[in-house]
Amino acid sequence: MGSVILASKLNILALFTDQHCYDRSLLSGIYDAVSKKTLNWHIHLADPCELEHYSHLYQWQGMLLNGDVPQYSAWLEKFKLPAAAACGFHFEYPFATNISYVYPDNEALVRQVVDHFRAGGLTQVAFFSGFNHQKPDWIYSRQALFKSIASDSGLEYLQLPSANLDLWLKELENPIGIMAANDVFARHLINVCEKLNIGVPEKVSVVGVDNDDIENALTPIPITTLELDPHRIGYRLVQELRSRLTKLDDKSPRHIAIAPKHFEIRLSGQQENISDPLVAQAMRFISCNYHLRIKAEQVVDFCGVSRTKLDQLFNDSFGKTVHTVIAELRLSKAETLLSDTNLPISDVALKIGYPSVQYLYNVFAKNYQCTPVQYRHRHQSKKPDRSC
Repeated sequence: MGSVILASKLNILALFTDQHCYDRSLLSGIYDAVSKKTLNWHIHLADPCELEHYSHLYQWQGMLLNGDVPQYSAWLEKFKLPAAAACGFHFEYPFATNISYVYPDNEALVRQVVDHFRAGGLTQVAFFSGFNHQKPDWIYSRQALFKSIASDSGLEYLQLPSANLDLWLKELENPIGIMAANDVFARHLINVCEKLNIGVPEKVSVVGVDNDDIENALTPIPITTLELDPHRIGYRLVQELRSRLTKLDDKSPRHIAIAPKHFEIRLSGQQENISDPLVAQAMRFISCNYHLRIKAEQVVDFCGVSRTKLDQLFNDSFGKTVHTVIAELRLSKAETLLSDTNLPISDVALKIGYPSVQYLYNVFAKNYQCTPVQYRHRHQSKKPDRSC
């Protein structure tokens, strides 16, 4: 196989935007890969409108691009460069051969959502992709996969109407699980349900995609969401383009699917079958406010009943008191933040509503006989290296 050693600095054209958290994480992966592999590349992050005016000033050696933006394909066809494209789904450009496609493993993603709905005892599901009739192709691909896998799994797939969604939701007889194309659409759906006084997740269980902190902060009910791995996709793009620039006789298209990173279960998709409306109301309050150092007293005040009455209802539903449910939720959130992030320990304590770092240490000493730092080290060391 022919190869070449790259010595001089290479001009790499990058066609991306940085307007969405997904794109920024993807770009972060690109720059991390270039830095870690000490590549002699000059990455030109370009706006196609500006590119018209200065593209003639450079001799490009390779291209990285967002394959979901139709106008970017014109530049790929024009320059005929070795390329790596980040896409939302599996597809191919008819005119390009010396290219790698890197995209989320949508089949694995959809299967996790379907399995989540089935585990909760739901029998009807649907897919929500917003109110705009103009949608990117990856949404249609994800919806088709969801419909197929849900049907094959024995679930009844219901087609959401293109208009009058509010009337459709009001007429639902049975609880339903709805997968939103991303967290933006999950927030829109949750807002509609809240406006109509339709219980989420009691009546409509909602799962989004992206784990977008901003969208989750804006929604009245925390979003259950599947986090993709755009940083790893960006990192892999650089690996693929480097391979194409060094192995000159390997010009066939390649497809690489990157597995989802994490399934974050929050209130919008919780699967407990809460039949008591007062318990459901209390759980919604706890899930939305646990980080604010609330205690059982605040939950009781919110629900307008006595502590004895609410504890009795919680015991009937969960076999636990209100205090225990709050404590277990905080502990679960602490486990996730320690194993899945590198947040300072003091920030972990703050985010889950503990009064101090020392309190967090006491809780972990009691439950795990270790410190939070030791817990993080044990659980992060078991995770695979996501940088490829």
